[in-house]
Amino acid sequence: MAPFGEIVQHFQRKFREEATLTTPGAARSVNAGRQGRTIGLQSTAADLIMESQEACKTMTSEAPSSCVFCRILGGELTPGVVAFRDNQTAVFPSRGQQPRNRGHMLVVPVRHVAQIYDVDCDLAGPLMTTLARVSAAVKNVCSADGVSIRQNNGKHGGQDVFHVHFHVVPRFAGDGFIGLDRALGMVDVSIEERIEQARKLSDELRLLSST
Repeated sequence: MAPFGEIVQHFQRKFREEATLTTPGAARSVNAGRQGRTIGLQSTAADLIMESQEACKTMTSEAPSSCVFCRILGGELTPGVVAFRDNQTAVFPSRGQQPRNRGHMLVVPVRHVAQIYDVDCDLAGPLMTTLARVSAAVKNVCSADGVSIRQNNGKHGGQDVFHVHFHVVPRFAGDGFIGLDRALGMVDVSIEERIEQARKLSDELRLLSST
């Protein structure tokens, strides 16, 4: 989401450029003298207002092309790892997992939302519903003793990918789990293993839905 200040600055520059182009000569082509200049500037201002409204919609709704989660959901990266997807939410295995906690899943919104503060009411319900279902499925698939759910926001909150995501981690008695950082033992899981994890979770979600 583009900061509002950047949007304002963009259109301030645009307005100055357009105003410069509206010379007395150009204004006279619409009408003679001051009246023509006024009409020209009013038209320019109206056009810019409409343009700014459209640009604001675009800047606040489009996902950054660099977002790794958006690229996964778009099929550009790691095809086959998406275990579940509906209109608003999706699930896929985390690339980094603790060796004793294999089966670690991520629950994300389909549309790009950077942080939890930006989640609206229309998304919050479906997101929590999927999170609850995936937690039950992870526990069953992994024969886990429990599940840990973590959600981080901001650099200093431990967020590494700026697309809202919930970690669903299978937990086992005495597993020594202390966190989700590579410095704490997380390792990269192969694409082949993640595809298999996704397949198993997908099967379990279908089973839970049928009961």
